[in-house]
Amino acid sequence: MKSAILFMRRSLAASPGRVARAFLLLLMLTLAEGAALLAIGAVLGAGAGVAGADPSGAAAPGPFGWAADALARLAEGPGPAAALLAVALLVRAGLAYAYAAASAELTAARLHGLRAGLFEAAAAARWSAAAGLPRNRLHHALSLAPMRLSAGAGMTLRLAMALASAALAGALALTVDAALVALVALDALLIGLPMLWFDRRVAARARDAFARTQGLYDHLGRYLDNLKADRFQRARGGGAGAFHPASRAQAEASKALQMVEHRSALVRQSGAAIGLAAALLIGASWGLPMADAALLALLFLRLLPRLFAAHGILQRIIATAAEWDGFEAQRLAFEAAAEPAPAPAAPREAAPEIRAEGLRFAWPGAEGPAVDNVSLTIPAGQAMGVIGLSGAGKTTLADLLSGLMPADAGRLLVDGRALSPADLPTWRAGVAYASRDDLLTPGSVADNLRLGVAIPEARLWDALELAGFAAPVQAMGGLSAQVGERGDGLSAGQRQRLCLARAVAQSPSFLVLDEATSALNPVDEAAICDRLSALRGGTTMLVIAHRLSSIAWVDRVAALEAGRLAEEGPREGMTGRGLWGRMQAAGR
Repeated sequence: MKSAILFMRRSLAASPGRVARAFLLLLMLTLAEGAALLAIGAVLGAGAGVAGADPSGAAAPGPFGWAADALARLAEGPGPAAALLAVALLVRAGLAYAYAAASAELTAARLHGLRAGLFEAAAAARWSAAAGLPRNRLHHALSLAPMRLSAGAGMTLRLAMALASAALAGALALTVDAALVALVALDALLIGLPMLWFDRRVAARARDAFARTQGLYDHLGRYLDNLKADRFQRARGGGAGAFHPASRAQAEASKALQMVEHRSALVRQSGAAIGLAAALLIGASWGLPMADAALLALLFLRLLPRLFAAHGILQRIIATAAEWDGFEAQRLAFEAAAEPAPAPAAPREAAPEIRAEGLRFAWPGAEGPAVDNVSLTIPAGQAMGVIGLSGAGKTTLADLLSGLMPADAGRLLVDGRALSPADLPTWRAGVAYASRDDLLTPGSVADNLRLGVAIPEARLWDALELAGFAAPVQAMGGLSAQVGERGDGLSAGQRQRLCLARAVAQSPSFLVLDEATSALNPVDEAAICDRLSALRGGTTMLVIAHRLSSIAWVDRVAALEAGRLAEEGPREGMTGRGLWGRMQAAGR
């Protein structure tokens, strides 16, 4: 319950202005609903428990007796009574619409706020903290989870509305018979006791259904990334992987949740029907007029469902609060791992010398270091190629040299100056990185080249020319041509060319290429490498490759084996032994 209260408080505190407006509309809606119920009582006419129908002229009982008396005087005759009821219902409908709009606006603002908060926290966190989290988990936290959590403020307001409506219906019922109100309230209490058990069952089923939904969501993400491979598997009689079991499990979990809710509703409604019938029979034995009995039944048909709705909303808040705990823990972990904001960096007039001294880094949970005591130097304006088998530590070394994360041990020096962890964001501002599978967004070629950075068109065309992609872009319609969802309108080689052009267009002082030409044929790759070699002198470069042809143009080569530097030196001086020799022998 403590977690649920904190969740409600946080949900309401996120948009205090919107919450205040929605709450005001909620209050007005509740009052309008009470006026509509009193108007119905006035329409019932003589004997409905209001003063205007009482020959003795006695005032109606209860806290709203004065309102009942006033409405009875206004509704003298069928015409005025019908008009009064129509006005009350129309006012209520208008307020209900205004409240629904305010609630939708509140939910939308909260949805964006949750996503943006986690996104910014993840984007500002140290790379080791962000990269160590499973991608599908972060994907779920940024997309599906906030859709449920954003309803917190709305659920809290609906809970308040249900309780307020129930209290109002009970207060109105006092204008009919206070003793019968006490009997029906006792009935509601007796029904509420088994509801506590049902609430716990619903909460457990809701958590299971959400977990199954998350599992299905994760599976669909992996499946959609492998549509082509699935087509071949289907041709062999397979395919779809675990989709059907995951979908069936999620559907069964949702069904189980619904059935618990349906059984709970059956018990509530049965108990309410029996209790209300018993109250009416007791009232008849006390001489309660039929019109009063009808109004009493109407009021409690509003009261009991609202009480039960409040129970259900509270249960959903408790279940959602458990998900909120995990979401908040993730955001707070990212915030705790936040990097310092980069300081303004002066433009470099010359390419930097980059030197690593005894760098060591181990990923959290790994058995050993990914990079172990690596020392090397990339002279200013030169290009170094890095080779190694899969898992040798090539990408991790590139991450360390480009300032994505600090090393566990050792030093990174730029132009002879050792960089502290606080210096890394500023150093990274002058680095451009292109890999084999970079980000492309739905938008134009120019949008994907700039990604929010102001770059002149002339420089964009120069970068496209270097990547061998200028002519295809011209044929597509120029820089405004659309690339499709995630670059789906382009081939794999074209996507790599566009990402390479983006990195070059940044005019970086340090350019890192991590298999950035792996999807290109040897002829096109050789042409691009010739143009990349022309960048030497103005840019220091690191090129990770699995093919010797990809680094035929570099100045120096470093060979990594199991995270350690096995060999390093000028490319022409590399021996025929070790990894270099094995790659030569394999024709790579």
